[in-house]
Amino acid sequence: FLSHLNTLYQFWVHTELIGWLGPLEYVFSTPAAHRMHHRPPGDCNYGGVFIVWDRMFGSYVCENVTGYKDYFGLAGPTHTFNPVELNVEHWRRMQLIPGSWWKRVMTKRRTTDWTWRPRSLFEPLPSPQQKQQGEVRKKFQGAQLGLRGQVLACVVLLAGIFRLLHMMLTKTLSVI
Repeated sequence: FLSHLNTLYQFWVHTELIGWLGPLEYVFSTPAAHRMHHRPPGDCNYGGVFIVWDRMFGSYVCENVTGYKDYFGLAGPTHTFNPVELNVEHWRRMQLIPGSWWKRVMTKRRTTDWTWRPRSLFEPLPSPQQKQQGEVRKKFQGAQLGLRGQVLACVVLLAGIFRLLHMMLTKTLSVI
């Protein structure tokens, strides 16, 4: 049940429609806090629901300090919107790290040190600045019509195969 609530919470956190939420920014991971997580280099604001952990361990960065910028995504620009390529890209980059696979997996990726600062929970957050339009990256605008048709054809084909298998299995089980 809690995992379902967490998934629903993650849905609204990934929007640009909601700005600064005032006192809620002290406790919850809001869209403003999560935008900083997705802005390169992305090494901050890890909390999925509660931002208090990031504030206590020194990994919190407030969007109001840097100003709002429409610049989200991976640390480096991607050259494709193919979901398979995007998921394999990091593993390809890891292959370039010299040494064993153990070293490649265990290579330190976080640039800052964790610090225990419970006092930071009570430090005031900076006031929101005016929205600044920073560098804008090319964004995925949706699949082309041909690709959508191919996906629809695959879904219909798979549904037909599963329906056929279901009918065959239920007929076989009813004979037994």
